[in-house]
Amino acid sequence: MYLNIYLEDLQSISINCCAYSINVEFLSVNETNKADLYSNQVENYFLNKENLEYSVNITPRKRIEMKTPKLFTFLYPDDTFLKLGFFEKLINENKTEIQLLVYEKEYFNILYFFTIARNRDEIMMIDLEMFFHILKYLNIMDVYINKNYHEFIKSLVFYVKNFNEEYTRKFGLEKLLDYKRYNNNLKQYKKFITMQITDLNYIAYIRSVSSIFNSTWKILCRVLYFDKLYIGLSFIHGQDIDTNMFVCNLPKNIRKIDILASNNISLVDKLYEFGVFTTIKNVKIIQNASLYSFLKRMNYFDQTQILKFELNRMSFMEMNALEKINLPQSIKILKIIICKFSEFRNRTPNHYLLGNIQNLVIDSSSSIEISDDETNFAKLSNDGYYKYLIGADFFFYESKFNLHDYKDIFKIEKIIRLNLTLLSAKDNFL
Repeated sequence: MYLNIYLEDLQSISINCCAYSINVEFLSVNETNKADLYSNQVENYFLNKENLEYSVNITPRKRIEMKTPKLFTFLYPDDTFLKLGFFEKLINENKTEIQLLVYEKEYFNILYFFTIARNRDEIMMIDLEMFFHILKYLNIMDVYINKNYHEFIKSLVFYVKNFNEEYTRKFGLEKLLDYKRYNNNLKQYKKFITMQITDLNYIAYIRSVSSIFNSTWKILCRVLYFDKLYIGLSFIHGQDIDTNMFVCNLPKNIRKIDILASNNISLVDKLYEFGVFTTIKNVKIIQNASLYSFLKRMNYFDQTQILKFELNRMSFMEMNALEKINLPQSIKILKIIICKFSEFRNRTPNHYLLGNIQNLVIDSSSSIEISDDETNFAKLSNDGYYKYLIGADFFFYESKFNLHDYKDIFKIEKIIRLNLTLLSAKDNFL
């Protein structure tokens, strides 16, 4: 539409404004007369379950009047809580009214879809076929992945009865049970779903994957996108727990996973056995014990891009061993977060690191003390360990301090967290 503003000097300014809503009229047609339908006033679109066929001013062989029953009208976006990309595009093109043609056999399906798109409270118990019809309409309408979409899907799945995975395979419907099918507008909504499984909610999780709730849970795990999964169980080791059921019912679409593995290395083995690490690109292992147990398991992460280890303590012998193994080529960043390094002061040059792992970074809270007194303090050497640092805590006891004196020891441009304590230094500057 155009908005004309007339000023006192009679000059006209034309401003191009987009329409803010679009009125959709639904018409039912049969398969024989679809080509004979036309409208001189508005553009019409024909809806099928695969795509939207766009037709403009069809000229039929016989000019017959449109005598098809009107289903209902729908005003977008006023009549729905969902954001639909198809209508958004038409609004941006300044369309204010369209006709949407549907086959008679699709009458109930499309009517029900736009009814529940107006109000989630209208959702009733539905069979599996209707559930997949709705997923197809969401795909056709180019739905935006946002909070309202997630709430709609969860409400919808709750009322699905008789979920059967064999049915989905038979009709090739697996692709609809995949959030990536609707990821064209995924960047519009970054805060997805974080799921935590700890000692407190483990029973609730097991209940959700039991026979009563299993069908609903399976659909949710495949349709929804989980930004982060945290597994913090402390009692699995040595307990009579069916880890197979626990792992095989985990969500499939996970971006990041954090695993408390201090007492559950067997759980990490089980996750690998079920192929969990092949689809998750960002993995974090929280471990209080030795890193050695994971050095021999590095092949678990041959599809991982970001691998993090959060350790309470680490020895330089472990670091020496880490430099000698072949890391999976898929790993772009290997990050080690350490609370304390053991044997830091008493190291010999034999235990110095090479600094040859290009994608290894270390954030260490272990204090590094530097002083003029080489008798009581270790001399800062050209050790490869310092080249890995992106986070460090320094205690300087030098009389004079200049950070540039250490530019050949550290890769200063890599450091993103730096805690400096200048206890007795004078004339200091950075």
